Amino acid sequence: MDRRQPHPNPIIINIDADPFNADAPKRTWQLPPYKSPAFMRFLANSGSSLHHFKSLPVYQFAVVNGLIDPVTDEWQGPQLDVAGGA
Repeated sequence: MDRRQPHPNPIIINIDADPFNADAPKRTWQLPPYKSPAFMRFLANSGSSLHHFKSLPVYQFAVVNGLIDPVTDEWQGPQLDVAGGA
């Protein structure tokens, strides 16, 4: 096989496909409280949406660790002013 040609059956690797192997920032909450004004500004400034954010490992870990209620989708963690106004 010529090494300059793409492999006919490429393997796509998603390192963070398993949230338990995700990088530490994706497993810990280092953001303003979920759905707070500061959090919503963070999403807007990053060009993301709440819908997309909920598909990320950091959201899934927050639910598993009790920071976000899985039924009400409301913040249950500490009420900290992490990034300029919660």
